[in-house]
Amino acid sequence: MKTAWLHRYAICGMAFYFALVFCSFPTTEATSVLGGAIQGSRPPALVIAYSGIFAAVALPVFARAFGIGRLDRKLQVCACVLQYAGMAAIVALPLQNGVWHIFFGSFLLGSGNACAIFAWGALLTTFEEGDVEKTLLSVLLLTGTIIALAIGLLDSYSYIAIVTFPIVSLLCYLRTALPGKRAVSKTRTPVSQTSYPKHFAVGLAKTVLAFALVSFTWQMFAGTLGIEPSTKEILFAFGFILSALLIQLFTQYSPSIDLSLSTRWAFPIIAAGLLCELLDAPFLAPLACLAFACAHAFLETTMRMQAIRADQQANLPSPEIMGWGFAAISLGAVIGELAFLAAEPLFIDEKTIVVPALLVALVFASAFLSGNPERADEARSSRESCAIEIVDRARMMAERYALTKREHEILVFLLEGRSHPYIRDALYLSRSTVDTHVRHIYRKTNVNSKQELIDLSKAMSG
Repeated sequence: MKTAWLHRYAICGMAFYFALVFCSFPTTEATSVLGGAIQGSRPPALVIAYSGIFAAVALPVFARAFGIGRLDRKLQVCACVLQYAGMAAIVALPLQNGVWHIFFGSFLLGSGNACAIFAWGALLTTFEEGDVEKTLLSVLLLTGTIIALAIGLLDSYSYIAIVTFPIVSLLCYLRTALPGKRAVSKTRTPVSQTSYPKHFAVGLAKTVLAFALVSFTWQMFAGTLGIEPSTKEILFAFGFILSALLIQLFTQYSPSIDLSLSTRWAFPIIAAGLLCELLDAPFLAPLACLAFACAHAFLETTMRMQAIRADQQANLPSPEIMGWGFAAISLGAVIGELAFLAAEPLFIDEKTIVVPALLVALVFASAFLSGNPERADEARSSRESCAIEIVDRARMMAERYALTKREHEILVFLLEGRSHPYIRDALYLSRSTVDTHVRHIYRKTNVNSKQELIDLSKAMSG
């Protein structure tokens, strides 16, 4: 609760951003609202245009070449201008014989959305590691609430909501990024790495594959679920909220936030939704929709967490690693939707064949994405990189206070000033396990905080 209040403007701004993305081209019905001017199926060019993929790929390149900062108010202002220009082109510039304005407006709107999420992600890289998780969890809860209220109070996706959300998000960002006012980390965790992580390209490729599969699955059944569009929209809003609760459990009990573990949680939920859809029972359709929505929001959010965490640990001057991670998510979504449009004529009314095929694909994809062979090496090198003085102080304290082997390992990281999420990833433990060991260390050493623990170790060595 304290973190939510501390970062309240960032939470509100990002929630209105995600609500805008959903309301302008709803995942539940892509031809409604701004996409409603396109009759029938969506042309692939429109999918590429409103995805913002070109801007998403260009931003990390520009960040490296021109030094885009982590607190760039100009980028967020530019995003807001592009969003309004895109909506104006789509809605206010219709031509009697042509739809060029729809493609052009979708391109502007998608580019604005890509700039906005890049700016928000760059801001999040300045937060403490634990605060990033809590902030995004709060964003999901608020996003689901905003969408539900927009549906209930503003006659589904009213243009009032679409017109007001960009400026509200911009004002929240400006308030968050004001010098002396922003709630960012004053002392980021020191790291020795100052380059791209090992296996970075492989991680991006896996991210694209995972999200493409999720996107394809949702597109396959978004239009065939026997539910009214308004009901699907409400279920998707509740999916955001349910995914926040799932992420709370995931961050509490998962030993790390990485793609392999995220898919182990998300893919079974998608499989459950597929089975509900295969049974073709009216009362199971809402459960299938809720499962798809929850898994979609859960996987996207955890992958964004992973991109932000990788950027924090890389310690580069610009947020380019975060940008590449966000671009991989966008690319996966585009590939999944384009694959669906290409394959759609092949499996009309062939659900009994497609569902088992997708289940098999989920199993193989989960096996391919699972495993992290470099995890043990990373944990070992991280421990070996600890200063000799800190290792000696930790050994003295472990002997004097009868700490266990695991408590001794965690003590070394605490004396370095590392956060609980960092320790969780380095030692491959769940957050609840780390919290328990830290409490035991505090109790045995009779201290109440990390700083007191560090002061005690220095006093013992002196």
